[in-house]
Amino acid sequence: MILPPELERELTVIEFALPGKAELGAVLAGIIESAGIKNLDTEIQEKVIDAASGLTTIEAENAFALSVVESKAIDPVIVAKEKAQAVKKNGLLELIETRETLDSIGGLDVLKEWLLKRRHAFGQKAVEYGLPTPKGLLILGIAGTGKSLTAKATAKVFGVPLLKLDAGRIFAGLVGQSESNLRAVIQTAEAIAPCCLWIDEVEKGFSGTKSSNATDGGTSGYIFELDAGETGTGIRGRHSQ
Repeated sequence: MILPPELERELTVIEFALPGKAELGAVLAGIIESAGIKNLDTEIQEKVIDAASGLTTIEAENAFALSVVESKAIDPVIVAKEKAQAVKKNGLLELIETRETLDSIGGLDVLKEWLLKRRHAFGQKAVEYGLPTPKGLLILGIAGTGKSLTAKATAKVFGVPLLKLDAGRIFAGLVGQSESNLRAVIQTAEAIAPCCLWIDEVEKGFSGTKSSNATDGGTSGYIFELDAGETGTGIRGRHSQ
């Protein structure tokens, strides 16, 4: 948030992190009690909370309530659809529904093998074992070679949500807004994690990066330093024009 200069010294800005699973669980418990739902399976509750990860407590409460109204139960599918709509509101990220599998991709056998080896590397057991988190991928190629398809299939293999970020949407005209946009993306991705972050059309941000100080005050260069330093595992796809 950017305050007018005359108010900057008069107000204190407090940033609140998105709620974790414990806070979302408390919201879910309140909805279950008020709706009179009994004997909701623990596994279903965990799926519902996972589906709501990345929402504010108010958004999660609305999603849970909508699920009760539409299905007379707490349905993680309905909650996930509501999250997709909520994520779209800021205009930066999209929650992509994935149906594609590795069988949808022709060739790329080495990549498929790499993905299959690492599909269990994001769970709690992997963390307890001390397995390092797999790094992101940079996929290069001309149009039509399966970059977007690979991103979708990867999320399907890992069994996690797929967040799509068009790199061109990060940059804004106001001073500090581009950095704020990227931080908002990272915050959302971390709240939804584990997930795949698919950075599409990444070459849009690289144009002019070397001479960034002369063109945009260094914003482009700083954004990609911030991106490299703060984002974790993701899928970065480059679409050549």
